[in-house]
Amino acid sequence: MKTPLLLLIAMCSVASNAWASEATRYVIEGPYSEREAKSAIKRLSSDPVDQADNRRFLSVAHDVKLQARCKAEGWFKAGPSGLLKPKQESTDLASLRIASGLYEARLKLTDKSTGQSYYLLPAKERDGDIAPQSNAATQTRNHRLYVGVDPGSGKVLGREILVYDRRYQLLTGDWGPWQTDMWAGGCNFDPKLTTGTLLVSSLSEREFDIARQSAMVTNARQRNDAMAAEADRTRPQKSQIGTSICKTQSDVLLEGFTEARSPDSNKIQIRIWRASFPENGRPSRVSPPGFKEQIIWDDPDNWKLCQ
Repeated sequence: MKTPLLLLIAMCSVASNAWASEATRYVIEGPYSEREAKSAIKRLSSDPVDQADNRRFLSVAHDVKLQARCKAEGWFKAGPSGLLKPKQESTDLASLRIASGLYEARLKLTDKSTGQSYYLLPAKERDGDIAPQSNAATQTRNHRLYVGVDPGSGKVLGREILVYDRRYQLLTGDWGPWQTDMWAGGCNFDPKLTTGTLLVSSLSEREFDIARQSAMVTNARQRNDAMAAEADRTRPQKSQIGTSICKTQSDVLLEGFTEARSPDSNKIQIRIWRASFPENGRPSRVSPPGFKEQIIWDDPDNWKLCQ
């Protein structure tokens, strides 16, 4: 028997990276019946998160997957009310992943009867795509999935939230402007089918900024390490006579090949035979004015193997 997902929210010290001794246990609301799910969604209204609201700063410690029971085969259609509704009846399960990292919630849903607010965390890897809905009168695009968490009550909204853009066709036949941040309820979470623990920390704005700067430094270091490893791996091949190598300089893609290796240094002799303005990262037929073939000596680490 699977254990219901318990969501833990705790205050953490960014400097010491230590969790506080006390934690609020989070539980998923539900499981909803279809009637309860519709009623819960109807009571909600969406609002942008106020910049003075410090509850918008959240940190997720680990990746976690939530299981949801669907009444749709991966996508939705617009109903008479304008909300998206299931296209076909189904009881498929969908998995949503909340990735570890720092989040600044920009949208929240508020229960109009209780005042309870759910801050939306983006979710990924839903089983089944959500296709753009299009007919003679309505178009949708930019579909995103979210999970609503309430730092005040220790609860998670028992239904996934789909946020999207929408526009209507006007009586003139033209399309009206896109309306952003429209939303609808998606699949219902089933606590009995979901296992795992989600650790979420509420941060102050200062703690959030410190954590974000630290994450940026860590990500930059990881990128540099990956680039160094790639340079070590490809350096011997780029140093071989006749190897085709490329380099982007400003907005120009340079193409050349290795002609010789220096006996006194790690540099290679490169004949640059073509320059062009790239299209999607690949050479084009448009060359910069005045380009002439040239021979240079350069470090192979400054060049990449041509695709």
